Amino acid sequence: MKQNYLILLIAFSTATLLLSCNKENSNKSVTNDTASSTVSTTTPDHIYTVKAVVTEVDEGKSRLFIDHEKMEGFMEAMVMPFKVNNPTVFTKVKPGTKGIFTIEVTNGIGIITDVNVESQ
Repeated sequence: MKQNYLILLIAFSTATLLLSCNKENSNKSVTNDTASSTVSTTTPDHIYTVKAVVTEVDEGKSRLFIDHEKMEGFMEAMVMPFKVNNPTVFTKVKPGTKGIFTIEVTNGIGIITDVNVESQ
């Protein structure tokens, strides 16, 4: 009886360990060695398109400060920095640029992925 209990305990521990390792690996990014880039495998929780005005450009840190309208269910209107994951966004904007910004939110973090400029 003790031996059966020990075998069952070892089997359960092994299964738990394998499942937790698999779960950790599924949340990691995938690296493409030939292109030397990292591609995220996560899907955004929500994508917002919001009117905003650029107040500051910080290309060195890949971020824009924008004065944006309310994003329903996410945040009130305010001025704040957002990371930018699309370098071409920086070629379209400067402080004072008005436009419609695409912001992808994943796990509560918003990232600017595109902008349609309305006026400089």
